[in-house]
Order: sequence, then structure tokens, then C-alpha cells
Amino acid sequence: MSELEVLSSAAAAFPPRTVRGQALPHLLFFTDPQRVPNPEAIAERLPAGAGIVYRAFSAEDAIERGRRLRVIATERGLLLLVGAHPGLAEGVRADGLHMPERLSAEIPRLRAEHSRWLITVAAHDRGALRAAERVGADAVVVS
Repeated sequence: MSELEVLSSAAAAFPPRTVRGQALPHLLFFTDPQRVPNPEAIAERLPAGAGIVYRAFSAEDAIERGRRLRVIATERGLLLLVGAHPGLAEGVRADGLHMPERLSAEIPRLRAEHSRWLITVAAHDRGALRAAERVGADAVVVS
């Protein structure tokens, strides 16, 4: 059994949660241009119901790569979030945003502008968890 299959199997054991009419994924793939130069190859192997957090980090090909990931996500039944870049999320028709902890205060404004988006936030301690709850994050990724 591959590592991805082991992770998928473990993730499937959690009970499903729904936010804003969308099922939250139990498995998230965070892209990173330095560590994963071809995120499409991994996205093609993710199980239905998983999620992709596309972090472009100002890459020149951000919109093109994001659109390729959108196609894969649609075909495979994956959730697509964009990391901390609302304009890119709009441009690739993402399902929402994933915000770093330091930008969590922007969530109320983003929610007002994009009521259908799923908005997640990273948290590194209990204070960040409480802050995420206060600002209305849909989910928290503990990192």
C-alpha cells in the first residue's frame, strides 16, 4: 500500500463535516513550488473528497497552474483552496482560501466579499485557534 493510500485510508475514518454546504476534506495537499515542482501529478492521485491548497508564492505561472489544478479538482471531486491570494482564487475559480495565521484578521472582510468561499486558516497555538473562531474561519489547519 502506498503512503498516499495509507493516508487516504486513515483520513476516511474521520466522520464527515460540512460547512457552507461543502464537505470538509479529511486530507489536504499543500503545494510548494520548491518541494513539489509538479503538483498536478500529485493532485491526479488524490482520492475524491480530498483538498488541494494551492500556494503559488508569486510564481509567474500561478494562474495557469491554478487553472490546471481547478480542472483536476473538478474531474476528481477535490476541493481547491488558494493560499492567501484572493485575486488568484477568483482567477482560478477556487472553492475558497487558506489563510496563514498572520492574516486571519482579514477573514471577516473576505467573507463579506465572498460569502460562498470556504475559508480556512493555519493555527500554531491555542491563541491562534481562538482567534480563528472569533474571525469566523470555517476550519482550522493545525500546523
